[in-house]
Amino acid sequence: MGESTPLEFARFFHRIRNHDIIDARACDSMLSILRRQRYKDILTGAIVQQGCPSFIDVASKSGKADGRMNDSNSYLTDSGIIMTSDLDYAIAIFADIPSREESLEINKATLQQMSLLIFNDLTT
Repeated sequence: MGESTPLEFARFFHRIRNHDIIDARACDSMLSILRRQRYKDILTGAIVQQGCPSFIDVASKSGKADGRMNDSNSYLTDSGIIMTSDLDYAIAIFADIPSREESLEINKATLQQMSLLIFNDLTT
């Protein structure tokens, strides 16, 4: 299993957005794929719910590791590029999820609020 940090994820998405990894055509292709992801609600759920007028879209990749391989808690991650009418920015947030079932929804709501706070800070 690999290891990473939110900073590494954010840098990766920043480099894709700036065509600073492989070449511009490959970066545009990756962005196109990431914009078509089905699960966008962790980074954007609260932003959309607030009706933020500058929000356009997100190119992102969500994930959840169940931790069963090493008998540990789960991890919820979401990272990508938030696109607004004024700026685009890379974001990555990870959460440790205790083994209780309801913890996933609690953490998801917390990550949505964190993303909204960052969005509001950068766009106002």
